[in-house]
Amino acid sequence: MATMTSQALTLRALERLGVKASDQPASAEDTILAQEQFDAAFAEYRYIGLCPFESSAIPEWAQDGLMQVVASRCSPFFGLGENPALEDLGRKKLAAQVSQTGFGVPVRAVYY
Repeated sequence: MATMTSQALTLRALERLGVKASDQPASAEDTILAQEQFDAAFAEYRYIGLCPFESSAIPEWAQDGLMQVVASRCSPFFGLGENPALEDLGRKKLAAQVSQTGFGVPVRAVYY
């Protein structure tokens, strides 16, 4: 799997919720709702450093965590009830991956 766009990720989140069948297109309303939830979550998580990439090129390591976050935020709109544990799991996956990927400023070690 390669990078994914935010639109593709939101459609996968709708599939994960069971709102959209994999062989059927999502309705425009569902797509807009999922994209709004993605945009809000992405902005929030980017601000705190959990999404150090562009929304047009979501790396493979971040896709599952972000899908869980979007699915969690969309679920109340489809009558599936709130599921904060799902968003928490997605956030923890992103945090674990970011801590291992080495994003940030490189530091040169000097040994004496």
